[in-house]
Amino acid sequence: MRIVFRGTVQGVGFRPAVYRAATAHSLRGTVRNDGQGVTVDIDDGETFLAEFLSHLPPLATVDTVEKEPYDVPADVQGFTILPSDERPGRSVSIPTDTALCPNCLADLRSGRRKGYPFTSCVNCGPRFTLLRALPYDRARTAMSDFPPCAACAAEYAAPGDRHFHHQTVCCRTCGPRYRLVDAKGNALPGDPIPAFAQALENGRIGIAKSWGGMHICCILSQMKHLREWYGRA
Repeated sequence: MRIVFRGTVQGVGFRPAVYRAATAHSLRGTVRNDGQGVTVDIDDGETFLAEFLSHLPPLATVDTVEKEPYDVPADVQGFTILPSDERPGRSVSIPTDTALCPNCLADLRSGRRKGYPFTSCVNCGPRFTLLRALPYDRARTAMSDFPPCAACAAEYAAPGDRHFHHQTVCCRTCGPRYRLVDAKGNALPGDPIPAFAQALENGRIGIAKSWGGMHICCILSQMKHLREWYGRA
């Protein structure tokens, strides 16, 4: 069977979830992102759908499921996540950025990602603000300039890991880092976070720019000045 899922099905850990559902029943086939959504070719579609639709990824929303007969080639062994099909097609819904899940919050407190602010997984974190083009893959996000280190690449390749096929997987070794710069773009010394907080406390206006969007910041007593400076008085 060939199954095409449309809806919020890219950037939500959909392909890893498809892979787990298929391999749980030793099914053969493939899954790929494309211009329509996500396409699954599989040798027992009904068994797969019964398993998969009851365990959708947390951020996924399936609007339609289209099915048609399809014979998986006999030489296809096991189940594989294929590279995305980059041919143009219908638009695909991408989820908004979401708050960190409990597992990633725990990672912020201990382990190799302790204190790393850009921690996320397939179930949480930025999506829409990172995206440059579709289909959703690392090469078409703001993470394209940050190749994963060996440890992150191992998580990406491990089906049992929640970073399996996580397109923006990273850590402090390989991912973005934060820094404090002045109005001319010159890097300032010291720990960026307390220095930024102190500058705000001293009445300065600051911009906290992340790997997606940005926030313009000031303390309450400087709100009138901020509105005038930003042209929103």
